[in-house]
Amino acid sequence: MVKESSSATRLGQALLFAGLVVLVALGGCKVRGSQGVQSEPRTVHARGQRWELNATSTRSQLPGRPLPPQPQHGLVTLSFDDGYSNVYDTAFPIMREYGLVGTANVVWDYVEGWDPNYMHREQLVALQSAGWEIASHSVSHSRPLTEMSLSEAEYELTESAKDLRALGFDVTDFVAPYDAWNADLARTASNCYRSVAAGGDCLNAYPPADLFTLKRVGVYSFTPLTSVYKFVNEAERGNQWLILMFHSVADRKSVMMVPSARFRELVEYLHSRQVEVVTQREAVQLAEGLRKQVVAQEPAVVRR
Repeated sequence: MVKESSSATRLGQALLFAGLVVLVALGGCKVRGSQGVQSEPRTVHARGQRWELNATSTRSQLPGRPLPPQPQHGLVTLSFDDGYSNVYDTAFPIMREYGLVGTANVVWDYVEGWDPNYMHREQLVALQSAGWEIASHSVSHSRPLTEMSLSEAEYELTESAKDLRALGFDVTDFVAPYDAWNADLARTASNCYRSVAAGGDCLNAYPPADLFTLKRVGVYSFTPLTSVYKFVNEAERGNQWLILMFHSVADRKSVMMVPSARFRELVEYLHSRQVEVVTQREAVQLAEGLRKQVVAQEPAVVRR
């Protein structure tokens, strides 16, 4: 979403990775698992059942376990935009204390840049190894995709996925910069991703009717926790999916920065509730499994 600072893309770095990117591009922009960074499996709970998912799990890779049923008490995803380093330094340790994971939405130019305000490869590897999801947040985050030509926007969508996958990150989902999105972009994204989150300030029905227009609720320095708790409680009561969007977790004065003490209080609250805290990818996997179950249970239509 909104950037606090900008970092220039370095021509030398682009040339260094050009050969690798071209090799990946030859295979097209298809959603696939990585063979590089491996993730530790984590346990997801629903209706008293337990099963393991990791960053490269698919439904067919859950041996001996049925497709997950729809959770009874809703889902919450903690989604962090832009890849700020304080997510690794502050949010990650707090969430790890409570066994929670999140989704880091990173900008390719920042990952390979030298700005210490952003997470780089080593930190993202550590997050993915701990069960976090690494999602794409475009190549440059230079301006809203809806203000670009379709070819420019397609480059931002497809190249960010290819480049991150080339580094070994299992990227399957996208988060739109500035929450700017439309139907043309959704069609393009469907060739590269399994879901897209793009603004909305509301809950998602579960399973979502459209995985390429997922809605999120922003949390900023001025956001009262009581309002966040209301969303959490609503997701729990209505068995819905709440995606909470953050930028930074740090003890500095900025609209985009949530103080660490307040963030810890929110994490403790989530830990005390019945909602399941999952990554965006995990929620999509569960939703896809539920959809298949529903389709399989529908009676066949006899045509005369």
